[in-house]
Amino acid sequence: MIQGAILILTPSIASSEIFELVHDYDLMAEDIRSADLNNDGLEDFAVADIRNDSSGYEVFLSNGDCSFDSCGWVFVDTAHIDQLLIEDWNEDGNHDLMLVGYDSTWFYEGDGTGSFTNSVTYPWSLYNGCTADLNADGHLDLVGITVDSSPYDGDSVVVMLGDGNENFTFFWSLDDFPYGYNLNSAVVDFFNDDACLDLCVSIEGGGANFLMGLGDGSFTTMPDVYLAGVSGWAGPYFCECGDFNEDGWTDVAAAGAGDMSTAAVYILTNYGDGTFGWLYSYYIGSGWDTSRISTADLDLDGHLDLIYSDAEGSLQGNGDGSFGDQLSSKPFNKYALLDIDQDTDIDFADVWGRVYRNTTIMQGIEGSSATSSRIQAFPNPFSLYVVITTSSVTQVPTELRIYDLTGRLVCEISPETTECSTVYTWDGRSGTGEVLPCGVYSARLATGDTEQKLMILKL
Repeated sequence: MIQGAILILTPSIASSEIFELVHDYDLMAEDIRSADLNNDGLEDFAVADIRNDSSGYEVFLSNGDCSFDSCGWVFVDTAHIDQLLIEDWNEDGNHDLMLVGYDSTWFYEGDGTGSFTNSVTYPWSLYNGCTADLNADGHLDLVGITVDSSPYDGDSVVVMLGDGNENFTFFWSLDDFPYGYNLNSAVVDFFNDDACLDLCVSIEGGGANFLMGLGDGSFTTMPDVYLAGVSGWAGPYFCECGDFNEDGWTDVAAAGAGDMSTAAVYILTNYGDGTFGWLYSYYIGSGWDTSRISTADLDLDGHLDLIYSDAEGSLQGNGDGSFGDQLSSKPFNKYALLDIDQDTDIDFADVWGRVYRNTTIMQGIEGSSATSSRIQAFPNPFSLYVVITTSSVTQVPTELRIYDLTGRLVCEISPETTECSTVYTWDGRSGTGEVLPCGVYSARLATGDTEQKLMILKL
């Protein structure tokens, strides 16, 4: 068990709230995710919902002006469905839905118009997981947590390998962890330099457990466990990844519940070899457990910020692994990040049907200088397209260059500039229009005399 010196901080409330409510669609959903569901270039959202003892989903299509049109509620089953994932599961260029219940999983194929058809139902569930190409075969796989009713080792972390046609095969699982009593969630990213996706498993009372990927969909455990048995802290429930200190390595934010039911977030900084140190802890909230945590540059200052639900806060990143003031007292529940008004900053919608606009650009909040700007990608990993931004507008680079892992230049992208940032959109194709295979790519941006790099994952 690895412990460390902890600096416990209580961030001050920001002087102005950066999010404003623009629409309320009066929902009481279980989960929410965003994507372009009708291929019009606008980000939409879908919710998993329970109504009158029945479970289903509802799709909301964006009008591009902060408003959305509902496609109507669709019945799925009488079983409880409380989680939703959106990806192109059958690789036809359209986003599909994956709905997760207690002992079943439903896949709904999208037709590119915002309509979906049930294609397959499986008698298993993977909770609080994610998707990625774990065995480098070009197809999306699943990793998540099983429950006791699962046919695959209840209360385990499980990998299901996909074939690109919504068929998944059980491949690997692990239930032997040294600490804790309840597996909560799993997230994948690159925690060392071997180009294989790695895994972080959150265990209540058992800390953050890191497993290094072998490249075939299986993982090997690391000897060190972080945040296990921290006094007065229940967690972690969820972890999120990002380069918080801007050293080129993926760090981790672990969220749970602290003393007096106050939500707490710990920051683990990556040494580059799959081992971590930790120093900062942030106590925010008034009696809720964190149910989602994300990273994005909310205030356009070039540094990653933290967004987490049920804890009344979004923390402003300083770029050195620490976080400062609260940027917002929202969101209060599960949420989806998306751009609702096409101004390139990050807005959000929550499971209550409330849509919030980020007012950073309208308030004229200035980003960092060109010399301290950094690039970021959203979403990352991506399947259809990724938007890469930099806060530098005084030294605009001519092109963003995309390289594969062999160092081969595969694409050059011209920038679009806004008042506060420079934006590049990549559709995963080569410079000649060829669809590139799934895998890891390096985005490189030359600004002035410096070159910045960012690893992006195409699913």
